[in-house]
Amino acid sequence: MENREDLRAIVAADRSILGKRSAEKAIELLGQKGTAVLLGGTPGNPSTFFEHKGSMEVFSKYPGWEVLKADTTGHSKGYSRLCQDCWRQGKR
Repeated sequence: MENREDLRAIVAADRSILGKRSAEKAIELLGQKGTAVLLGGTPGNPSTFFEHKGSMEVFSKYPGWEVLKADTTGHSKGYSRLCQDCWRQGKR
């Protein structure tokens, strides 16, 4: 690819929006109350930080929701996931 100084772009995902949408989906599927566990990626990674921040912004608006743990040990390969009792309820 030709190096052109007049072309500059940054393509990135807004990780806080991903966190918000994940929390909103859990609430949509499970209702106004539940228990969530947030799994994240590498500690200190900006993606992990912003996904967690976005999720917590949504969950904080629902007093019936409790976040038990925010795990940033990297077990989820860098992607925040909401582990929820919906799996036991069959709501996927």
